[in-house]
Amino acid sequence: MSAPVSIQTRMQWASSLLLLLFFGIAGTVIDRSYYHSTLEQLKERLSAQVIALIAATEEVSPGHFQLSYPLQDLRFFERDSGVYAAFFQNNGKDFWMSPSARGERALFIHDQSPGHMQFRSLRTKEGRVLMSVALGVQWDNQRPKVTQYTFSVSQDMKTFRRELMRFRQILWGGLAAIGILLLVLQRSVLKWGLNPLHGLARELDLIKSGQQSCIQGEYPRELSTLTQNINALLETQAEHLHRHRNALDDLAHSLKTPLAIIQSSEEGDCDEAGLRKILRQQGKRMRDIIDHQLRRAATAGHMPLSRPIEIDSVCSKVIQGLTKVYADKRIRFETRYDHDVLFYGDEGDLYELLGNIIDNACKWCKSRVRVEIVRHKMGDDDPRSCLMIKVEDDGPGIDDGQKRDVMQRGVKQFKEVPGQGIGLAVVQDIVEALRGRIEIFDSPELGGAGVRLLLPELE
Repeated sequence: MSAPVSIQTRMQWASSLLLLLFFGIAGTVIDRSYYHSTLEQLKERLSAQVIALIAATEEVSPGHFQLSYPLQDLRFFERDSGVYAAFFQNNGKDFWMSPSARGERALFIHDQSPGHMQFRSLRTKEGRVLMSVALGVQWDNQRPKVTQYTFSVSQDMKTFRRELMRFRQILWGGLAAIGILLLVLQRSVLKWGLNPLHGLARELDLIKSGQQSCIQGEYPRELSTLTQNINALLETQAEHLHRHRNALDDLAHSLKTPLAIIQSSEEGDCDEAGLRKILRQQGKRMRDIIDHQLRRAATAGHMPLSRPIEIDSVCSKVIQGLTKVYADKRIRFETRYDHDVLFYGDEGDLYELLGNIIDNACKWCKSRVRVEIVRHKMGDDDPRSCLMIKVEDDGPGIDDGQKRDVMQRGVKQFKEVPGQGIGLAVVQDIVEALRGRIEIFDSPELGGAGVRLLLPELE
């Protein structure tokens, strides 16, 4: 399959066709306007000449005429000048013909009715084309019989066509020169305008070859969103890779202790029952470690190009499920949602976040749990907009000295409350992957503990 045509080539072809169409239409309009304007000027000039011919004609005796003064256009008296004049009696008798006509009646219009002026294109036997005008005149000199005459002036169109051809050469030559100049300028402008795209392509090649880790150049506003999203995607992928490597390192390191205990128990004097107990304990511990590290590695984290998730619907599903789990406690859930806030990340991470912190609140509460999901600021010194998830309960709360400890894996505030003590540790891992912050505080209204998650929104 052939490669797609480049943007520059497409734009050049499109603009070239538009220029060709524009100059073609403009040239045609100008050409026709000039043609009709010049033709009208020719007709006006011929009309003025035929009127001047009538004015200069004088009847010296009945039926005899002469020019009382010579015509201003001397071409009438030059042979083959292309300008001709004559007048005739409408009965066919010649009265006067300019020397330039050399007696050719075919150069003129004949038998024109009095008071009527006519323009006509004539063609001679030799193939010459002329523009002719004729005006009918009724000569009344107090004779019993009124005589009608036709005065006619003609001009060879050769000069007209020559001037028209010269104009067309200048017109189309000028338009062609302007078009070529515009195409050259347009190519330069396109090359200059597309330089940022070429620079971006070069940087992507460097990233592909491993020579740089992100897009470093500064680009126009139209491309800045694209470059920011690409950098965010690259950063997310790098974070995922780093998280997976760390999880493998932590897994290997964490498994060393239970494996060492099992090995030392086998080499020691421990009886079979004691060894089984140690194997069960350390096996359970290793399963917990593996589950925890897998959960950390699977955390999707910040996903700038993901489909946004409506948080209120996910939260409602979590609350519905926990209502059934803790049906014996008859928990009253109080919720407040900003329905326009969205979560940009993995839906599984969102279920983990909401499920763990609301589940902890249900375990500790007496009868009330409050869930608030709104748009907020990251902090007093950080004006960035963020998503705030706040969960409070009316339970016994958490001592100040234990607020940091409960974030650690396996630490529980109350031994009698079911669970393994890893819920908030999982929440903290996900929040860190989302570049957010987790806070534990005392609920001023409900009297129990509160957990606040601040997750930055996409910029």
